[in-house]
Amino acid sequence: MLNKVTIPYALSLWHLFAFAVLIFAALPVTPANVPLPMNESANSAKAERKASLRGQAVIDMVPMAERSAFIRYELSKALNRTNFAANNRTGRIGEPRLFLDQNLLLDPAQLVTFESIPTYPEFADELLVWVRDRLEIAEENIFSFLDARSSAPIICTSHGMCFQQDDFGWLCCPF
Repeated sequence: MLNKVTIPYALSLWHLFAFAVLIFAALPVTPANVPLPMNESANSAKAERKASLRGQAVIDMVPMAERSAFIRYELSKALNRTNFAANNRTGRIGEPRLFLDQNLLLDPAQLVTFESIPTYPEFADELLVWVRDRLEIAEENIFSFLDARSSAPIICTSHGMCFQQDDFGWLCCPF
């Protein structure tokens, strides 16, 4: 006669349930792969990162010793372009004080070197916006900082951080 071993019905269901809980607990939880609409701030952050990468690539092409002069050169180009566009819109003749002469900022060898560095068309304008917004420096202060005729070799941010013209290459960028 064979002895038949029987498993109680309630015990087997309990084991099955415990086994299922262990399996689900061990699996990694992943969110559904549903694309979410991006809001305006996310789009602007993505655009800012893209500009930052392009701008940083340009800055990295300049030797560290010349970076401060290169940044001042590009900022002066952006200020000149901004002031020229504003004067053309209003029909006024530009005040000489509003335009920076790159020959006063750089020696001729640096000017030739900086003009040969490949930049994208918006580089100088993006640099100006970065300095103005991120470092919170007013355009008038940037102008006096760049102008060789000015007696302001030191510039201070709204946070109270001050630096000299030659230190600017270390503080600036990526933008």
